[in-house]
Amino acid sequence: VDDRTQELKEALEKLKQENKIRRSSEKEAKAASEAKSLFLANMSHELRTPMNALLGFAEVLDNQIQNPKHKNYLSAILTSGKALLNLINDILDISKIEAGKLELHNSVVRLEPLFQEMKTIFSQHIENKGLEFNIRIAEDVPDALLLDETRLRQVLINLLGNAFKFTDQGGVEILVSSTLLLDRSRELVLSVRDTGIGIPEDQQRKIFEAFEQQEGQDQNRYGGTGLGLAIVKKIVDTMGGQITVVSKKGEGSTFTIVLNDVQISSALESREMSEHPIDPESVVFGKTTILIAEDIPLNRELIKTYLNFPELEILEAVNGEMCIKIAKQRKPDLILMDVKMPVMDGFTASETLKSDPLLKDIPIIAVTALQKDEERAKKLCNSYIQKPISRKELTAELMKYLQYTTVPATSSNTDSDGALLFSFENFDKETAARLPDLFQTLEHEISPQWEQREMLSIDQIEEFVIKIIELGDSSNYFPLKQWGRKLKEFVEIFDMENLEKTMKGFPQIKEMLKKFLFPSFSSLDKE
Repeated sequence: VDDRTQELKEALEKLKQENKIRRSSEKEAKAASEAKSLFLANMSHELRTPMNALLGFAEVLDNQIQNPKHKNYLSAILTSGKALLNLINDILDISKIEAGKLELHNSVVRLEPLFQEMKTIFSQHIENKGLEFNIRIAEDVPDALLLDETRLRQVLINLLGNAFKFTDQGGVEILVSSTLLLDRSRELVLSVRDTGIGIPEDQQRKIFEAFEQQEGQDQNRYGGTGLGLAIVKKIVDTMGGQITVVSKKGEGSTFTIVLNDVQISSALESREMSEHPIDPESVVFGKTTILIAEDIPLNRELIKTYLNFPELEILEAVNGEMCIKIAKQRKPDLILMDVKMPVMDGFTASETLKSDPLLKDIPIIAVTALQKDEERAKKLCNSYIQKPISRKELTAELMKYLQYTTVPATSSNTDSDGALLFSFENFDKETAARLPDLFQTLEHEISPQWEQREMLSIDQIEEFVIKIIELGDSSNYFPLKQWGRKLKEFVEIFDMENLEKTMKGFPQIKEMLKKFLFPSFSSLDKE
């Protein structure tokens, strides 16, 4: 009995020691995982900061440079920069998924525009390889669904990226169908099919594991990290769906995703989604003061370049303390607040500003490189945008808080006849009071010069453009200023084709000014 008791005691002690070691190992593993997540989060900020300037200024130059050879160089910079950003995002996503922190944010998604966006993204692959790209959506698939658009886009880019990478002949297609379920939700089936090199059957399960690639794959030719399909599977799992692959070596592959219980958006939400997308070139902001709080000079310069509007006054602060000081002195109309700054960070500064009765109503848009900061940004600020910042995203956020006029635009701001098209919003009384005199000047001074435009030398055209800009500034009439800016842009680069097209918009400016703002001027037609 004594021997048996001793054996039990020793076994119990051994079990305790094993549990202690296991708990210690688990604690160490957890600490290591947290350290890795913190490291990757910090690296995210450090990597996104230079990417913000790289992609931002490349976007600015892409809208200014006309030389085809230089355009190709910029396209390569943008493509490579975006590829690097996607790689950064992939590594961070794997870390986030492993930590169980991948969250879904459903919103209204229209599938057709999303798929057309994919066609644009992969247009270079399609053209260079001479491939076909088809999109086949069954008639019973609803136009708008409630999904996480960011994650769905990520899934599509990864699947299509692989399909185009491994396909040299034939083509790629997207097939979408759906089945109506009893609770009125939908089962959505989305397939990406290619005619590429295919995947051997014994490799098909392995490709969904992180950092794994098909055995025998030519790394020099195809590259890659082995993260794309692992992320796709994790995202689809988080969305409550399944992903499968059917493939045969040398005959192509079909990846199929089945998403269960997908909700159809309401008619109101679908209508909101159908509105025209924002074109930054079409937006002109009114007289406004914006304070940029950002410690990195290149980032401030990029934002100032995005906000190159005559009526915008830009103030600058390099830390939170300076931001508060300038805000108290100047009371800006809006603050762009970087959250990570020396001396005082953006969150602390935002909290201080929102607690001040005289400053609390100033809209603050947080600028962050880290997704983990989004929740805090939502609580302390009016909204937020994530680095790298695009001009389109920044314009969309500013439109929520500032007065603006829109100029629906194509690449040259003209319709098929070359006429400029305008819509008018938010004119103040002071501007409205100046418009009758402006109309008379356009009618009696500018029109005769415009009618002789084909006879004008380039110097005379420059003088005409300067006059237009001066009139726009003195009257504070945004459409005229925008027209003058476009003319000046084309004159400076000697783009005579677009200059001629844009010139044709002058009668449209006069007629819309007369018709929409001053109905009493219709009597002029009878005199």
